Amino acid sequence: MARAVREGDATLDTVILPIVFMYRQYIELSLKDAVQTARAIEGKNASYPKHHNLKDLWAEAKELVKQHYGMDTPREIDFVGPCIEDIHEHDPESFSFRYPTDKKGKKNLSGLSHINLRNLYETMNRLASFFDCIIGDLDQKLESRAPS
Repeated sequence: MARAVREGDATLDTVILPIVFMYRQYIELSLKDAVQTARAIEGKNASYPKHHNLKDLWAEAKELVKQHYGMDTPREIDFVGPCIEDIHEHDPESFSFRYPTDKKGKKNLSGLSHINLRNLYETMNRLASFFDCIIGDLDQKLESRAPS
């Protein structure tokens, strides 16, 4: 969808909320995957968190990644938090970009007037590269520990 807007095949006003929701969903699922895999490597409860709070998911994922890598923690980790916090600020529980109002009838996204799609697209590509590398590495470590 983001590419369609960039190429003039869709109007921004009709697709921006679904775009942001899908990006948010991707972040949530990536964080849950990282947490679940890191927990399994550590021999902890290998289930994934059952909530949608990006800030809490990131806090746990970041801690587990730092434990896993120690001094070799990728320096890019410091740039992930502000991106997640920005989305979390506007959509803490995964409802704001899906519904016009919350359960009490209060308008969602009332403090948000603009979304820079180009910046969002570029930022999400960088986040996806980070998550793909971390999750891929964690998956590899977990598989190498599995009995043959």
